[in-house]
Amino acid sequence: KNESLLDNTTTRNKLVDELFELTAFLSARCDELARHSETILSEIPDCPPEIQTTQLGNLEKMLGTANKPLEKLTNDKMRHLLLLKNSEKYLDRLTDSMHAQLRLSDKMEDSIEEMKIENH
Repeated sequence: KNESLLDNTTTRNKLVDELFELTAFLSARCDELARHSETILSEIPDCPPEIQTTQLGNLEKMLGTANKPLEKLTNDKMRHLLLLKNSEKYLDRLTDSMHAQLRLSDKMEDSIEEMKIENH
């Protein structure tokens, strides 16, 4: 079976949690730097050295870079794909829904044919 680390729910959730934490941290630093541009980031407790000397533009770039994989991992398309892969019940519900739509479509086509016959 060819699986990646992201196929493991626990690993994927940890990665998403870490990305959320990183984006929250970077977003807060961007806000602080934008509000207090004269304040040096080294005055912020627990601020990593890489961030202490960073300019606002660089922080915003880091934030954008961190947001890209987070958005891809949490969007609706990924959620549906993961549900299809990992949940037989979800697949069954989706199949049932599609069959119901097909039956409804067939009924509508029959109704259209009946109306054409009645009008002639």
